[in-house]
Amino acid sequence: PVNVNFSTGISVITQYAVNAKVRSRLATTTLTMSVRNGLNCSSIHMVTLQLPLNTRVSSLKTFSDDGCTTEGRVKEIEAARETFLEQSSQGLPSAYVEVQDSFTYSLQVSIPPMGETDVELIVEQLLQQRLGEVAFEIPMIPNEEVDKVKFDLSVEDVFGNLLDFDIDLDLEDLEESNVEADVKGNSTNTTFPKPINLHITDARQHNLPQVIRGRFKPNEVPRDGYLYTDGSCFEHFFLPTSIDPMPRNFFFLLDTSESMKYSNKLDNAKKALINFIDSLSPRDSLTIQTFAGKGTIDLWGVRPGTEEEKKDAKVFISKIKVVDDYRIWGTDLHEALLEALIRAQHDGEETQNDTVDVLVLISDAWASAGETDRAKIAKHVYDLNKDGSVKIFTLGFQGQADMTLLDAIALMNGGISAPILQGNEDFASQITLFLGSELGTILLSDVTVKITGEDVTVMGETKKMYPLLAEGYEVVIRGLIGLPHARDANAPIKAITTAATMDNIQNWEVSTVVDLDDPVKSSLCFQSYAH
Repeated sequence: PVNVNFSTGISVITQYAVNAKVRSRLATTTLTMSVRNGLNCSSIHMVTLQLPLNTRVSSLKTFSDDGCTTEGRVKEIEAARETFLEQSSQGLPSAYVEVQDSFTYSLQVSIPPMGETDVELIVEQLLQQRLGEVAFEIPMIPNEEVDKVKFDLSVEDVFGNLLDFDIDLDLEDLEESNVEADVKGNSTNTTFPKPINLHITDARQHNLPQVIRGRFKPNEVPRDGYLYTDGSCFEHFFLPTSIDPMPRNFFFLLDTSESMKYSNKLDNAKKALINFIDSLSPRDSLTIQTFAGKGTIDLWGVRPGTEEEKKDAKVFISKIKVVDDYRIWGTDLHEALLEALIRAQHDGEETQNDTVDVLVLISDAWASAGETDRAKIAKHVYDLNKDGSVKIFTLGFQGQADMTLLDAIALMNGGISAPILQGNEDFASQITLFLGSELGTILLSDVTVKITGEDVTVMGETKKMYPLLAEGYEVVIRGLIGLPHARDANAPIKAITTAATMDNIQNWEVSTVVDLDDPVKSSLCFQSYAH
């Protein structure tokens, strides 16, 4: 069989529903749709969905007219495609979901001749408190118009109590339309004290978003963290407070290849760097390296973050230009990263032990000069930084940068990778927000969390190591609890957080008990527990 990446035949989504539940630090969204075939032969309907970053598909099911239910399984991509196309050729209802990029998923639905296929897709997003609120994103409509949309959303705390929440949705526009709702607002940022239920019967008349963004204020997290279990799963939150910030040694690696002149990408990056420099203190240090077809074009630093040096750095940044020398066209990411890493490591060796060394790469390109093999570039960077002394953060302009490589470099070197999105806020604002929130005030480095229990087994935990933790950010860990065969006592479980601080290595410990006598009332597990 051949791969199909587009709709065949004539088919229509006759029903589309979104049921989203945000509970504590997990957003679970169930998307259901009915797709009907207008031809007397099998058809494939392709739906493109925009899902939030770091979303996990936890379940895919199809339902046929005769009442049969088929549950999806994770397979190698070619095997999954073959299975799907074979079922389609036999006139069977089936579905196949594939990741296109960090945000885009394609859902292909096979519909029997003159028949209908019902599909249920469940996606999950692990959430985190940032600067006093927990933000969430709910996929709403696919990348095509649908006739009717049913949308349900509730937000609860860890115990299932309803919480107030804000969402970015223009209910004033919907209010005068053919919309059934038990809650209505009058602005694009409406606070809801209870679940929202919308039934939009004329969805084509509205510019509905593909993703709805919302937020809520969580309950206060105790100093040593909060550990909750329902007897089946657990959640642990840790939000550091009353800790002096750590000095930072920043090394900015800025792409100045020719492509950076388009859409004012370089000008926006320069503006963001100038904004961020204002946050530096005399305890911080700064180096700036530009690159294009060779690893180093211009270099400034290393200098302390004093007022005089910050002024000089801003002058240097203002003079940075796109490289127009044909002899050094292209982008040598390999050489640039290794040269920057050598310099950052050397600078770090000459500073005090409590300093955090951070390298930030901003680029819009693929490796087109020097070494261009992704695997080799990532390996060479990791080999040079195997001790993890420099945390590498990467920012890439969506649609142009090689985000696969940038993601890998950040993941392998204790940092975070983020796309700079087209069509949202301007580029400078996105870069400024990322730098200010992720690296603005660093309280802890090399954070590790150990979850242990007596008479119980802890397994399947989510991320347990955080290279850096900035002020206002929390650690969130979820996992499963394996219960003993004898359920005649309460079993203690504890979370121990260890991290480097301005002063020394510190530990925080919090504990609770798994009540083995009471049945599970409301599981935190939902469809899955690990992301």
